[in-house]
Amino acid sequence: MTGGGGGNVRVAVRCRPFNAREKQLGSPCVLRMSDKATTIVNPTTGDEKTFTFDYSFWSHDPTSTSPPFASQQDVFDSVGKDVLENAWKGYNVCLFAYGQTGSGKSYSMVGGGDEATEGVVPKACREIFARLRKGAGDAQVEVTMIEIYNERVKDLLDVATNANPFETSESAGLKVRTHPTAGSYVEGLTPCAVRDYAEVEKLMERGSNARTVAATNMNASSSRAHTIVELRVRRWEADGSEVSSRISLVDLAGSERSDAAGSSGTRLKEGAAINKSLSTLGNCIAALAERSGKGKGSKQIPYRDSTLTLLLKDSLGGNSRTVMIAALSPAAVNYDETLSTLRYADRARHIVSSAVVNRKQNLVTNNPLFDEGSGGARPQSAIPWADKLAHTRDQMNVDIDAARRERVAKEVASVRNAAGGIATASGSMSGQLERDLEHVILLANEANMLISEFDVGVNFVPTLVDAQSSALTIRAADHKGKNKAETSRDHALEVAVDVTWNETGRKVSFFLFPYGQLD
Repeated sequence: MTGGGGGNVRVAVRCRPFNAREKQLGSPCVLRMSDKATTIVNPTTGDEKTFTFDYSFWSHDPTSTSPPFASQQDVFDSVGKDVLENAWKGYNVCLFAYGQTGSGKSYSMVGGGDEATEGVVPKACREIFARLRKGAGDAQVEVTMIEIYNERVKDLLDVATNANPFETSESAGLKVRTHPTAGSYVEGLTPCAVRDYAEVEKLMERGSNARTVAATNMNASSSRAHTIVELRVRRWEADGSEVSSRISLVDLAGSERSDAAGSSGTRLKEGAAINKSLSTLGNCIAALAERSGKGKGSKQIPYRDSTLTLLLKDSLGGNSRTVMIAALSPAAVNYDETLSTLRYADRARHIVSSAVVNRKQNLVTNNPLFDEGSGGARPQSAIPWADKLAHTRDQMNVDIDAARRERVAKEVASVRNAAGGIATASGSMSGQLERDLEHVILLANEANMLISEFDVGVNFVPTLVDAQSSALTIRAADHKGKNKAETSRDHALEVAVDVTWNETGRKVSFFLFPYGQLD
């Protein structure tokens, strides 16, 4: 490594248009932008607070000329290209988006689903390969995509996990380890070797489909987990020296208030985990900002308080050049959250990093792990690059949906056969009964995950028998004596759960609809 690459974290803020909810409420705009300055007005008192950032992007009104409207391309030209320039020089770089749920983070990072509205992440990936094609030396690119859901890490590109509907982000979580020199890493995470942008695009589409999202009052497709896309680029220059870079693109789940988001049950639990990790990130940013002002050793940084901050340790004041995009809601109804985001971003501006160039000079050696070619000697991996590329292509050719259907069908057959079979007069299972059986099996597997957090003596194992004393019973639906609203649910099976509290021995019975009827 060579030295000389520190500097403050660069911060950009971006104001989105009103969403449908804000329009329905008739909530006025409380934000103004002028050059690098962003001003927020208290809708109750009229008090103003002004913050200055490296960039202030006004994307609220497409017809605006003062300030000028900032498009997806404008954001990339100002922020994304700067990230790529540093990566090309050999620095580790990180770009992450922060803001409340529904503020436009994922739109800035990923885009709207087509090339015209694509965000920083796909544009950056496209530009990387465009530059590599123009280069004279060899290059290798590997990509990973993970999400942090309820403090557990899931590999979004892993076919085996995503093809199994009974695997959850909690039960299949990967471990985060710390190496004395390499820093934090995810144990068991396998990078996918790629040759061009088309392969990256296909992998990212698959990973996006595996992300944990759900509807809340604040956002119809709210991210329920933090997502990190990482590209590792290695290239060899004409003199044989190796220049490497780690490009981390982070889409943080949005902070939310449970009352405004209408969260309950699983959504409430997810929101609590998101807010906890973002709070820890805020504590780390505050401590790093204080350390940057007072010198090293002034305050302990609580990286280990959250999986997110442990993984972002290098990106926050370490060996990385980092850019933050703070996404803002312009509506008065979100004043408190927007002000909090602005203060969050303002603290991040004071963090000073210590990035260095990752460059290895050409080594003249007879070691068999080095090969001559493409302008100089370069080390070979224990796994040949061609084999890595072939493995990635094999992974991409797997039909995830077909594999999931096959797993569910096997589970249904297993439960049915264990009970001696369930048949109608014609000797086969009805279509509705088959679908409901799939639903309750998925329900039982989700219950296995949830029950570990409560002190109850329950063993959630689906069994199909007429009479039993086990905790979970799958039985034919009984619509007798129920009103029209209750019988309107189209299901053939019901799930009954008997719960025994360990301390008191009290038994309580719950009635559950099939999985498909639950939130």
